Parts: sequence; C-alpha cells; structure tokens
Amino acid sequence: MAGTGENFDRVQEASSQLPNFSLTGWLKKDDISLLLSKSYVGLTPCNSKPNTINNNPIQYFTYGLPIISSLVGEMSEMLEKDQLGFSYLLGDYNALVKLILHFADSPKLKNEISINVQKVYSERFKAETIYRKY
Repeated sequence: MAGTGENFDRVQEASSQLPNFSLTGWLKKDDISLLLSKSYVGLTPCNSKPNTINNNPIQYFTYGLPIISSLVGEMSEMLEKDQLGFSYLLGDYNALVKLILHFADSPKLKNEISINVQKVYSERFKAETIYRKY
C-alpha cells in the first residue's frame, strides 16, 4: 500500500507483523509507476465530498486497474454504471475485505473489469483524447 495520510502511523504499526503486506509511504512518480504496473486493483479508501474525484482513480485507470473505492457521488456512480470496480461505505471494513477477496477469487472478473477500465480511460481520460475534443 502506498501513500500517507492522517492514520499512516497507526496503519504502519498495525500492519508491521503482516508478512504479505508492505506500506511504502510517499512515493515519487517513477516508483508509483512501478508499483501500479505490478498491482492487481486500485484502492481508494478515503473520505471525500460528494461528486469529487481525486487523482488516485485516474492513476489507476492509466494502468487498467479495477477500483475498490469509498468515494461517493460521481465516482461511485461511474464505477457501477461503467463496471469499473466496486464501492463500499467508508469504515465498513467487512465490505472492503469482501471486495478484495472477491477480486482475488475471480481473476476472470478482474480481467473483464480491466478491459472496461482501459476503454473508459481511453475514451474519457487519456490526455490525447481530451485535448483533441477540447
């Protein structure tokens, strides 16, 4: 898991004994690219105002990653409508774990959603497409 936040120290301490989990902290652009190229899904566990989209989902889109998100409003609607991943309620850790396991147990589903993500990224978010339309 990459990045920092207000609970970084708490997460670092709680995860320190997990052999299959690493917490990178803040990463530079090249390091982010390497991590995302080896990732299975993109996770956006944050509180946001309705109808805001932070940079993380867009970064995940560039790598064709399905998304598990607690963002509300426009992003959750897009995830559902375009089948780009799944939403859960922030703080509902059982739902988060179920979604992670759902992807882990369904490589076919993960691949289908990745195809949708790549298509939506190419049509709506890729710089060349946006600039051409602009």
